Amino acid sequence: MGISAARNFQAGRFGAKSGLLNKLNMSIHIKNIKIQFFCIAILSVMAACKTNKSELIEPQKDISGTWQIAKIVQNGIDITPYADYSAFSITFNKDNTYSLSGELPFIVNSGGTWNFNDPQYPFSMLFRPTDGNAISSKLAFPIVGSKYQLGISFIKGCPGNYQNTYQYTFKLADK
Repeated sequence: MGISAARNFQAGRFGAKSGLLNKLNMSIHIKNIKIQFFCIAILSVMAACKTNKSELIEPQKDISGTWQIAKIVQNGIDITPYADYSAFSITFNKDNTYSLSGELPFIVNSGGTWNFNDPQYPFSMLFRPTDGNAISSKLAFPIVGSKYQLGISFIKGCPGNYQNTYQYTFKLADK
């Protein structure tokens, strides 16, 4: 389009009936809409690609309650059907104290305090009985899910031929 044609558009010399002005305005309007849509789409894509920098925080494991034995393995053999373990339980309190009920070979013989090596990702437990030294036990498997199970493994007896390894699997009795 030459300079004179542009002046004719500006001056309105073609009139509204010609339709050329309407087509030009419509074309410009459509281009503006396309540019705006493109910019919004680019901004939306950029906003959607941002990574969430907030870290997922694993909650601390709450094992408070009374735990009863579900399974006993001694020296690699499941002795659950042969042992009367119904009277034995351990109660963990929210203040990190514990108490024992009943008698079975266990890592400790009396109540005291306990703690995990890591409250969020525990792999071992430390028992501090009121009448003895602190004793650590590996957790046989992690504490997960709605049906908590707690696996505690330990060794009892004298080193050598008279040593027994135990793995107790506990289930939460009152939750």
